[in-house]
Amino acid sequence: MSQKTIAIFTWGLGGGAFANLPAALTKGFWNLGVKDLYVLYLSEGPAEDITFPEGVKLVPLGVERSMASPIALAKFLRAVKPDFLISMPTIISIPAIMGWLLAGQKQTKFVIYQGDTLTSDIAIDHKDNLRMQIMPWLARLLYPTANGLTTVSQGVLDILKQDHIPIPRNRVAVIPNPVDSKQFWLRSQAEPEHPWLKHKESPVIVSLGRLGKRKNYPLLLEAVAKVRSQIKVKLIIFGEGPERTHLEEEIAKLGLQEEISLPGHVDNPWSHIAKADVFVMSSLDEAFCLALVEAMACGVPVISTDAAGGGPRSILEDGKYGNLVPIDDVQTLAEAIHKVLTSESWRSHLINVSKQRCQAFQPEAVAQQWLSFLQQV
Repeated sequence: MSQKTIAIFTWGLGGGAFANLPAALTKGFWNLGVKDLYVLYLSEGPAEDITFPEGVKLVPLGVERSMASPIALAKFLRAVKPDFLISMPTIISIPAIMGWLLAGQKQTKFVIYQGDTLTSDIAIDHKDNLRMQIMPWLARLLYPTANGLTTVSQGVLDILKQDHIPIPRNRVAVIPNPVDSKQFWLRSQAEPEHPWLKHKESPVIVSLGRLGKRKNYPLLLEAVAKVRSQIKVKLIIFGEGPERTHLEEEIAKLGLQEEISLPGHVDNPWSHIAKADVFVMSSLDEAFCLALVEAMACGVPVISTDAAGGGPRSILEDGKYGNLVPIDDVQTLAEAIHKVLTSESWRSHLINVSKQRCQAFQPEAVAQQWLSFLQQV
């Protein structure tokens, strides 16, 4: 398998999860002896903090939109003839299939990476986006042409079956996302910019993600209000998105303007997460949740809702490695936060088991699962 050529087609390399995924996966492949690796992307070049093994070939397709990429992708496939083409994240899968079919290159086996729940995600955050609305229909039409498909959790696979995406069982595997814990730990050693963490005067809760409906932040705000009635605490939510105004209104209604901060994007969220007392994810839907593993890698105890898609449940193994609470239970979430902040023994336990759990998501461990699956397609 080490002599095979693998190409990964992704959105862009400008930072964030879209870039961290192929970077971690290629590192895993490289360390396992796969040296003929390509990473294809639309047009946005690598961010300074995104690093690939030195021998990985980065290939810009020179287009701004994913739906403009099939012709450029087909040209690459005809010229290079890789043994395998992997598309990630999910949003790039449809144009990737189109480019692969257009190339007519049967030597190249195409594998879809399914990193979200598709219909559930669309129903929550993309109700008015026509392009997103037609994706499940295109998936039903085009997914069966692929040689294989991987999902990041069993929950995602179950939802695909419910949505009648016709993928034969013997061409499907559940493989988690790779997370380069060492890289996040190194970045976490930097000094945080936020004053509440730089000069901590009270326990600080953090969360990280797009300010969208899917993240269910109103639940977290209400839980913090309950905790605040018992102990002094702060909450910082890193990220930006369309729900900012609504969240600011909710914060004002709860009278927590002095206790909750929405600083937007920061260049190094891990330096902030590492200095926090607990990381909380309150999502309605999470196919995997990279931020949860990243927080665990930074040595921070975690709490998550039992989101649709099963990502947090899979990562935390039903609550073995962190608190798992219902998606609509403010009281239980508040109690979980309060326990982590007030019980040093419980907090230490969560930190220790979290570090152990992170080993399962190391690039080499995940890449080995990919290689085993690729040999079967």
